[in-house]
Amino acid sequence: MENCYGCGACCNVCPAGAIDMKENKEGFLEPFIDEEKCISCEKCKKVCPSVNCLYSNDPEPDIFAFSAEEKILYNSSSGGIFSFLAEYILQAGGYVVGAAYDSQFLVNHVMIHSIEELDKIRRSKYLQSSTGDTYKKTKELLEMGEYVLYSGCPCQIAGLLRFLGKDYDTLFTVDLLCHGIPSPKLFREHLTNSFDGIGNIEDVEFRSREGWSTLFQVKLKNGEVKTAYNNKSVYMKSFLLDINLRASCFRCQYSKLPRQGDITIGDLWAAQSSNLSFEYRKGVSVILLNNKKGERLFQDTLSGSGHQFQMQKISGKGVENPINQNLLNTNIFYPSAINSDIAKRRKFFEDCSDMGFESAVYASLHKFDVGLMLFMSNNYGSIATNYALYRTITDTGRRAAVIDNLVVIGNTARDFVKKHMNFCSDFMEKGDWQAVNQCFKTFVVGSDLSWDWIMNQWSRQPQYMMLGFADKNKRMISYASSFGAKKEEKDIDEDARVLYTHYLKRFDAVSVREDYGVEMCRKLFDVHARQVIDPVFICNQEIWSEVSASSQVEFDEDYLLAYILNPLPYKRKAILEAAQNLNKKLVVILDLYEVNYEANKRAMAMDENIVKPDFIDWLAYFQHASYVITDSVHGIWFSIIFKKKFVAIKNRSRERFDSLERLIDYPGLFFEDSMSLLGKTNIFADIDYDVVYQHLETSRMESENWLRSALDVAVKPKSDVESVKVMERLFRSLHEKKELVNKIKREYSYEEEQKKSIREQLNAGKTWLEVVFTRNQIVPEESKLRGINDIQEYFSILQNKTDYVLVLSGSDECSGQWKRFLEVSGLPLRADIGWRESYAAVVDCGAVKVDEKSKGEININYEFLAGFPKYSVEYVDGELRVGCRPLRYCKIKVKSKGFTGAMGACRSEILVDNIDYSMNRIGINIVVIDKETGNIMDSINVNTYSDPSLKINRV
Repeated sequence: MENCYGCGACCNVCPAGAIDMKENKEGFLEPFIDEEKCISCEKCKKVCPSVNCLYSNDPEPDIFAFSAEEKILYNSSSGGIFSFLAEYILQAGGYVVGAAYDSQFLVNHVMIHSIEELDKIRRSKYLQSSTGDTYKKTKELLEMGEYVLYSGCPCQIAGLLRFLGKDYDTLFTVDLLCHGIPSPKLFREHLTNSFDGIGNIEDVEFRSREGWSTLFQVKLKNGEVKTAYNNKSVYMKSFLLDINLRASCFRCQYSKLPRQGDITIGDLWAAQSSNLSFEYRKGVSVILLNNKKGERLFQDTLSGSGHQFQMQKISGKGVENPINQNLLNTNIFYPSAINSDIAKRRKFFEDCSDMGFESAVYASLHKFDVGLMLFMSNNYGSIATNYALYRTITDTGRRAAVIDNLVVIGNTARDFVKKHMNFCSDFMEKGDWQAVNQCFKTFVVGSDLSWDWIMNQWSRQPQYMMLGFADKNKRMISYASSFGAKKEEKDIDEDARVLYTHYLKRFDAVSVREDYGVEMCRKLFDVHARQVIDPVFICNQEIWSEVSASSQVEFDEDYLLAYILNPLPYKRKAILEAAQNLNKKLVVILDLYEVNYEANKRAMAMDENIVKPDFIDWLAYFQHASYVITDSVHGIWFSIIFKKKFVAIKNRSRERFDSLERLIDYPGLFFEDSMSLLGKTNIFADIDYDVVYQHLETSRMESENWLRSALDVAVKPKSDVESVKVMERLFRSLHEKKELVNKIKREYSYEEEQKKSIREQLNAGKTWLEVVFTRNQIVPEESKLRGINDIQEYFSILQNKTDYVLVLSGSDECSGQWKRFLEVSGLPLRADIGWRESYAAVVDCGAVKVDEKSKGEININYEFLAGFPKYSVEYVDGELRVGCRPLRYCKIKVKSKGFTGAMGACRSEILVDNIDYSMNRIGINIVVIDKETGNIMDSINVNTYSDPSLKINRV
């Protein structure tokens, strides 16, 4: 039956009713013969267009480009010519036959008799239509002298003509330029799988109403519209790449000239190259007038139409510069699938039976084995570790793709990885987790900060980084996932901990990068985990030399490379001192993350040495360096990979460095801070890399074997009941918080209005303190402090005049330049503020009353009496009068929250009599209060995180 077109001519002609058109196992209509009813008249063979091919039309027809007015175009697939032809016949009292959806989104040929019915047979429907009994009905009407316009695929028109057996003056046929016909069964299966059942669907369209393009658009009954374009729609890919076509479409006898219909219509996709004299961007039809009847119908239709249109003859008699035939639709001349692999098509339909439609499409067209969920930021190390994991997995013979349609990848990272890795966004719509499940059997969560719920916003949505979107029959693996800094139970919300526990228990194999991650998995989530080595060391080490070999940077002299993520004054000093002692050129590379880059560059203050390479050049700088100083974990790894003498300075997440130091187990390479490097002639230890590699090779081999085993591990049962229980618990918790959330929303809405007003005032040139005074109707006291911008002069005045109360509150991160701030300001405050810690202080008339730091939030209450007692005694008019100046009671509330939680949670507040004067900016925020009057003299901010100049900020 591979030659059958499914047109139904045989069923319509059978006088014994022995033939029924039924779906075969692929979902295509084909004739099933009841041998008991069959009378062997062989009329079915005589009308079969596959057996009897007839060609009577012009082999060189005139060809036109046509575009209707916009109202018609909106309801049409291309240029709107079908609407013109149909309306002409209907207005003449005739009938039109075309393809329409039924309630189950099967497509059937139907006959209409009024313009009101026209819309249901307009627009393309990319699946096979059943002609039903329309051949019989058409013949009956023609015998009665009625006009009929019959439209369909060329094989359906051929079937109609063979069935009728003769020409009728009142019959007009229109054949479509057909790419081929997909399976209706698979179409319905896709709707059911991807849109929660056909019952939820209002409409399906294959053409955009906002322009002229093909797509797959589903309108749901709840009003939601889901759209996927050709390269992202699994259905459209199966259609356009020919795997989901009827077998006869591969050698169609009617996609050629001469055509079957009186008129042939389709899209003029080459409109842009056709030198058209009219606007074409909203849709243009190509029209072939295949015989005299077609020419007459076309002319009569246009002359009798009340609609506007544009038309141009582009090929045929009388055309001086005809269109290049190569620009026209290929299926005018031969089948679209003529060069496609029919064996691939057969395999696809076999796979559909085994794994379902969508998975079969991905298996046929993409053939991916592993989906990689990666935390890939704009960071050299992040790019390296994720590329390494990708290469390690593909080196096992598996095909992998990065699931970037669910989790966004940093823009800078894309420059390299897009050229070297496969990505789901190339063939899936954004957010389509169903397609992801249909494409992969195995998911792997990658290395770096994938599970750091503070730093990584995606891990705060566990349906991504903890594979919450994955179906229960998928293999789920984590390789070298990192929680970032070590965390305790107090660092995670209980509801989140329960949810994370649920998701992690679904994994079939769990490994983490740091040794303390093993303990976190056990203690916080009751999950067994294995420590494995970073992917940059597990992969074939030759790949790094291969990648760096394409660098265009010229390395003509020895140099010291400093790869620094967290610039600090002493670190800068140590680097300069080392370069001077070595008598080497200095090259400095900073963190690639754009948000921090300029601030870090200012902090390093060595522009002549700083380079900003792409990832390939970054590797090359490591490969060609003589020495390396770094505060980056991946900087350490690549120093080892390229066997460099290096110094590692532990930075913000010290636990990560401690874990790596224990793994490497080699003395003299790691330093607690940069101050311990100062004053040393030689800071670089001699490294016996045979010893280092011998030690690491054991971990490398164990890690590689673990990963290979995990990729083949049996998928464990995953209980849906457990999921329900977890969700019920979380739902109850969230329900209890509903009122609080609503309250916060109302407060937020009010705050946004206030913030808008504040921004307008600041943009108008007011300082923060002036805005506060205005908003609270405070008449400010004169203060010369507010006119001073030099920090040394500012604090010199405060030191010389002790009747001030200074209130300090840190926000976000304030430790970077803290020691330098203390040197410049002369304030007798503690110097040991750690990275991300909260900090608050009160200095009352030169005396330190509060000086606190914490890894959590700080809340301080401080009270004082403003003013000094002054008495007066006078003798006036025989009376003794005693006077006393009243004192003022000042109540201060100080809050400081460093970088101890999610982005945006950092906070500084300095409330004096319930008015917040803190600027709440990164670094240290300071409010100065006159001890004598209790009035606010100034409010400033100093960026002690990254500004070495310690500029005073008031805006």
